[in-house]
Amino acid sequence: MERKKILITNDDGVESPGINKLVEELMNIADLTIVAPDRQKTATSHSLTIEGVLPIKEVPMPCGYKGFAVVNGTPTDCVLIAIKDIMKDELPDLLISGINLGANLGGDILYSGTVAAALEGLTQGITSFAVSLDSFSLNGHFETAAKAVAKI
Repeated sequence: MERKKILITNDDGVESPGINKLVEELMNIADLTIVAPDRQKTATSHSLTIEGVLPIKEVPMPCGYKGFAVVNGTPTDCVLIAIKDIMKDELPDLLISGINLGANLGGDILYSGTVAAALEGLTQGITSFAVSLDSFSLNGHFETAAKAVAKI
């Protein structure tokens, strides 16, 4: 069976424990491309950079996987750069945004960068979903959440 191509992003930045646990869990079952903000971009909603160039830098992730950080980019910028540049020749089968530090419930989804990234994926024709953890602790149960995502 052919391995799925998955684009992973978030709004907590490329060094977030959530995205790293997700990559650790999925790297043996899918081909991953990680494109995330270079820093925390929580509550940026569906904002987009419309002027200037956003530099992209390659970054090693703690799990040993290579990711891309978009300097000063929003989660929506990251999705568009991934789809229109980094993955333009082989679009992803799936986009996963998260694992977010903190729940995205009720009105939170209106300003969540995590949710907005998944919505941008859908807008671009990519099956997408967002994952959030109801904890603001850097020691939250990200591993449990990542295992649940892998089953999906």
